[in-house]
Amino acid sequence: MVSFAISALNHEYSAAIEELNERVATLRERLNGAGVDPKQLKTTRFGVDADYRTVNKKSVFNGWLAHHGMRLELPVDRDQLNRALEAVAVSGTQAKFSIGFEVRDQAGFREALLADAMRSARRNAEAIVSAAGCRLGKVVSIEYGWSEIRFSSSIDYAREVSGPCAMASPDIEPEDVDAQDSVTVVWQLIEG
Repeated sequence: MVSFAISALNHEYSAAIEELNERVATLRERLNGAGVDPKQLKTTRFGVDADYRTVNKKSVFNGWLAHHGMRLELPVDRDQLNRALEAVAVSGTQAKFSIGFEVRDQAGFREALLADAMRSARRNAEAIVSAAGCRLGKVVSIEYGWSEIRFSSSIDYAREVSGPCAMASPDIEPEDVDAQDSVTVVWQLIEG
């Protein structure tokens, strides 16, 4: 996943938005030229704020700062990522970007995690009851406490690019996502 931030500052409100829209359109065109469907670039935030600067210890209106945050989901394909970043670097949009990685199939990941937690609970219970000379009977209850699972790795690469610069390709290998979840299972015990 690549997150982009583009902004434009102008004393005229509508001119700030127009300049921002032109930069976003240019970014979409450049990504399209790099083989990335521009419809994949989704807005995550948008806003226009009054911007001030300090002059002689006084706050002076500096203009309207229009900003547009976007997100582009790409497969873990270094060549495609490098083509996309190169397109951004030469776009002239002054885009800031960061790269992060996350699990694409979050529901499937959670299901696999819960299945693993259940298998682990059974293994542990069987070891305990075996040592006590018993066997597991029917499941009496299962409790699952919802917990937050982080679906992204902690790798983050951030860079501001502008102008036609020669950009070195980042050598990035996503960190494995590490997660755990727990269930509490109560079984009947069968003696002997």
